[in-house]
Amino acid sequence: MPKQRIIRQQALAEAEIHEADLYPSRRKHPGRSPPQVDAFHYAGVWLRERYRDRQDVFVGADTLLYYRRGLPEFRLEPDVFVAFGDFPDLSAGYKLWEAGVVPQFALDVLGGLEPLQDLVRRRENCRRLGVREYWRFDPLGGLLEGPGGSCRVLGERLAPGGRYAPIEPSPSGWPCSQVVGLELSERGGRLRLRDLAAGREYGYLDEMTAELRRSEQRTAEHIAARKRSEREFLEARAARKRSERQLSEARAARKRSERELSEARAARKRSEREFLEARAARKRSEREFLEARAARK
Repeated sequence: MPKQRIIRQQALAEAEIHEADLYPSRRKHPGRSPPQVDAFHYAGVWLRERYRDRQDVFVGADTLLYYRRGLPEFRLEPDVFVAFGDFPDLSAGYKLWEAGVVPQFALDVLGGLEPLQDLVRRRENCRRLGVREYWRFDPLGGLLEGPGGSCRVLGERLAPGGRYAPIEPSPSGWPCSQVVGLELSERGGRLRLRDLAAGREYGYLDEMTAELRRSEQRTAEHIAARKRSEREFLEARAARKRSERQLSEARAARKRSERELSEARAARKRSEREFLEARAARKRSEREFLEARAARK
């Protein structure tokens, strides 16, 4: 292999290593609270699942987004974001000059030890870059102020003039994202994603595990009840057969009794007839005796 080609390959490899160091794909989260981790993983997992078969959708979860080449400090740090476009391989991170598309949806989960000014800065950076919808979720409460006062979920959409305006709630009382087609709400201190068109709410792993256990328990109870029903059915069928057999035996016994009664009646009639014939014969004998005695005289 020519020496110049080897030198070139080494330079390219060093450049790739340098770029990977310059643009790390993940960010560190000191002091991230369990509710934050819970909501972050929930949103990332279900949004990826929602667009699993879409090649034109990129879902970033805890992925850094760089928007100025050579200046890694210019970056967005949303917890979760969604972009739509024709993407190259973005396994090394989301670089806007490679992706060519600004994300249309971004979500941040508030709380932990992150300074409030960092949250304000992240929202402002999303607005300047042109992220169509910017969402925030406050699992513990007290950090978000919406048009109606303190809230747990706040969605904002780019309005004319390049400013963010609060997204009005849907008839259910919670705002809905036009970008991902999901309603974002809160229940029990947890972020909830609901597909209004499909009427489906995405669940948490522990909730789905608990529901699976309840379903398995219901299935076991159903199987046990079915077995009891089958056993009772077999017992009832056996009892019915015994009853039918006993009824058949009773009918046969009744027929025997009726036959014996008929035979007894017939025997009685024969006895009565024989008695009458014997009495008549006795009377004839008596009459003949009297006639014979009268004849001797």
